[in-house]
Amino acid sequence: MDRKNVDIAIIGAGPAGLSFALSLAKTGLKIVLVDQQSLDSIAKPQLDGRDIAMTHLSKTILSELNVWQRFPDDAVHPIKEAKVINGPLSST
Repeated sequence: MDRKNVDIAIIGAGPAGLSFALSLAKTGLKIVLVDQQSLDSIAKPQLDGRDIAMTHLSKTILSELNVWQRFPDDAVHPIKEAKVINGPLSST
């Protein structure tokens, strides 16, 4: 695809960018997804130890995109407690 002639450019292939791209995939629009990572590393990411917290709305959207059903049951857990830190850990 000619990246200069697109209808929508999505910057970032994280959960939000990939979900947005998937939601637009069958619209007939010319879409380009831009990310620093290679396609292979996006398709097969290495485990980095981080978890992803999602809202109920995120679950609804992913279900409508037929993505949520692909998560193994033992990979989904409710959040019981969270702490958000803005800045160095030593300042807490």
